Amino acid sequence: MRLRSLSALILLPTLSVLVLVLVLVTASPTQAAGDYGASAPKPGVWKNSASRRPGIVTAPLVPTPAPSAAQVYQDRVLALTNDQRRDRGLAPLALSTCADRFADSWASSQAKRDTLGHQPLQPIATECAASMVGENVGYGNITPEQLVALWMGSPGHRQNILRPEYTHLGVGAATTGTGRWFGVQVFARL
Repeated sequence: MRLRSLSALILLPTLSVLVLVLVLVTASPTQAAGDYGASAPKPGVWKNSASRRPGIVTAPLVPTPAPSAAQVYQDRVLALTNDQRRDRGLAPLALSTCADRFADSWASSQAKRDTLGHQPLQPIATECAASMVGENVGYGNITPEQLVALWMGSPGHRQNILRPEYTHLGVGAATTGTGRWFGVQVFARL
């Protein structure tokens, strides 16, 4: 088992952030009382000929695609990272879609080049509106459990994982043709 890893941290002055709240309202037409048999549907009523009961609408089942191997790897790294934090009385990290995009992109880039290194952290802080950003990277023919264990065994990586100031995390994972995984954690204080 071989692992190379690096960790990085950037602190930024507190940024003023405008938070927008989106409210999703789902409205469905009301069902009108009456006969739903062979007659035409009444206005505002959904009718599905496959339904056996009035007011019940059935939709075809759409198979959910199986998650990719990279997604399974990433989800496991996130869960294991939060287990480490919980075990030490720290709040779990929420998944940040912004940090996740950077982590995914960087993991893929490293796997394509088969080279380990850090990405610039300032663009992450700016785009994700983070006041603090850090990164762990690592690679090897290893499982998510082994990767997180190796990061926890390294002082710099461990410090990033257990830093109480972080609130969010993005995780990326990509593999080379030889099965070597490149894992990236992007930590952020949002």
